[in-house]
Amino acid sequence: MYRIKTDSEKNRMILVISGYITKEEVVSIKESIAREVNSLKPGFDIINDVSNFRLGQNEAGMLLKSIISFLKEHKVSRIVRVVGASQIAVVQFATYSQGVSGYDVKYLPTMEEAINYLETKEEPVTNR
Repeated sequence: MYRIKTDSEKNRMILVISGYITKEEVVSIKESIAREVNSLKPGFDIINDVSNFRLGQNEAGMLLKSIISFLKEHKVSRIVRVVGASQIAVVQFATYSQGVSGYDVKYLPTMEEAINYLETKEEPVTNR
């Protein structure tokens, strides 16, 4: 299951992914991101909440790389991943986004901390 919300005023997308994700759901997520990114300006931020994510299909992880490329092409700036206590989410998402040049992710435990981090308007931080 997933939810996407955009805030054009703050130039921010919030993507919440929970449960077990299939390859078909990742395709749907990518299509939704493609639609929603049109309401944002280059340099937008993303909060990706995976704190309730459970291990997904391997094929879904491979599609994640295409989403990363899409976001880079559309000039994503800061990416904050909310992981809570979910080590599964950290490992799986880090595995598929590792080594992608220019795609740096800040990992934080709560949505509140993610929002506060983005509100500070700090420069992107590499956190691998």
